[in-house]
Amino acid sequence: MARSQIRSAEALKKVRERQRELDREDDERREARRKRIAEASATVMVALGRYEDAAAALDEATAEVGVAMRTLMGEDVDVDRAAALLELDAAEVKRFAKADKPTARKGDADSTTGEVTVTPMASRAATGQRPPAGSSEGTDAARRTG
Repeated sequence: MARSQIRSAEALKKVRERQRELDREDDERREARRKRIAEASATVMVALGRYEDAAAALDEATAEVGVAMRTLMGEDVDVDRAAALLELDAAEVKRFAKADKPTARKGDADSTTGEVTVTPMASRAATGQRPPAGSSEGTDAARRTG
């Protein structure tokens, strides 16, 4: 009977040692996984910051192109001619012409500086005349009429 108790104690000791060894391996795998997750998360956060900056730059550039495109259209350049001139599709010219105006960003004093006002083509057709450059309808009307 004593011999079977010794064997049981030895077997129990081996099982406990093996369990501790397996637990260490599991802990190492878990720690390696945590490290991979942290590294991937940090990479995503940095990339998202760059993505947001790039998206903001794209929005700003699109708005600038829109202002310039509306200026071009304001000079009675039709869509097909502008497309040929700029080597763009006519659909892209139309899309850019509809782009929103630039918005103020942090650090910018005034994003509207240098912005050109374009009189819509429909109102020009009604008068048959182009408005003078740099004038606005309300404030300069009295000066133009005398």
